[in-house]
Amino acid sequence: MIREIQAKSALHFHGNLTASNWDVNIYRGCGHCCIYCFARYSHSYLEDADFFGDIFVKTNIAECLDKDFSRRSWCRDPVNFCGVTDAYQPVEEQYQLMPEVLKVFIKHRNPLVLVTKSILPLRDIRLISELARVAQVTILVSVSTLNETISNITEPNSTHPAERLNMLDRFREAGCRTGILMMPVIPYLTDSEENLREVFELAQKTGVNVIEPDILNLRGSTREPFLNVIKKEFPDIYPDLSRLYKGSNSDKTYQNNMKVLIRKLYREYGPWPQYVPPERIDDSPKGQQLSLF
Repeated sequence: MIREIQAKSALHFHGNLTASNWDVNIYRGCGHCCIYCFARYSHSYLEDADFFGDIFVKTNIAECLDKDFSRRSWCRDPVNFCGVTDAYQPVEEQYQLMPEVLKVFIKHRNPLVLVTKSILPLRDIRLISELARVAQVTILVSVSTLNETISNITEPNSTHPAERLNMLDRFREAGCRTGILMMPVIPYLTDSEENLREVFELAQKTGVNVIEPDILNLRGSTREPFLNVIKKEFPDIYPDLSRLYKGSNSDKTYQNNMKVLIRKLYREYGPWPQYVPPERIDDSPKGQQLSLF
């Protein structure tokens, strides 16, 4: 079910600096239905348990963002789309909120970080290119594996991984900084050297600025539904996987072994720095291309 709501503000601050300290989520809930999604808890205050089935649409989000950016206290920090849900999830095809949001970013020349599992951003490449001429734009694609058999189960409503990665060429040509978030690496399913190497090779070929792997985390309400799907679809790995996660994180030995493998791939396919959030961009003459680094 789709529910339209009115947002009171757009920007959300958090202390954990990843892509940015500032997030905007134009939707609550996500139609990509990734089995490892960490964000199910975000519906709790709305007294709604169906994160995938009930999508809340903040129809006034562009107006709220314009007000937030217009405040004297706003320092044009980079803003991350999106901390919880994908701005280009399937419902965006219907509501088309992002073009108006991008116009607000252009108006205020504000840096943007976009994380997505969709190729729908290509629809808005003209606006994204226009923004990249006056502010830093970083397009990050989230991918766990290039194996479509696996991805069709783990992220059933997302664009096929290879298609997501291939679109990064277009955004690099449009003046954007690009990267791959190889998240999550799923133990015993997508953590083989062959699988990781395949993604690293494509990252090198695509010429992205950064690639950042991270191991699966099973916090809170993510754990049970994730393991239920694994038990049904990949029963051969279920016993080992469930034993590996005594809590939210995999055990330390496994993590250390994966770090060794990932460092090896960085050396072979790099050099790539680990992800460094974009810096706040100072005022500059209108129309001047800003450095991506």
